[in-house]
Amino acid sequence: MKKPDTSLENLIPSRIASRTTDQPELRRRQPSRAKTVMIAGHFDADVSFAVHELCGKLTRQKGQRVTVQQALAESLADWFTKHGATPPEGLDSFTS
Repeated sequence: MKKPDTSLENLIPSRIASRTTDQPELRRRQPSRAKTVMIAGHFDADVSFAVHELCGKLTRQKGQRVTVQQALAESLADWFTKHGATPPEGLDSFTS
């Protein structure tokens, strides 16, 4: 029986995954995410926890789910307004 090749080069996974056309499932999006892009940032874990906690509290108070996406849309709408710009129409569906 032949020994497996355990050289360091073969043990470290490639950081660049190939995205060939023979793997179309990698490029598929959820229908609700069609024609959208993600806006993100890195914050301390405490910030994430506080946002999720407040969303949960508001969900219980209002009797309808309040999502982090809705909270971020409201924040962005307020930011545009604060700086004298009209919030884009794409935020309207989340800030009602």
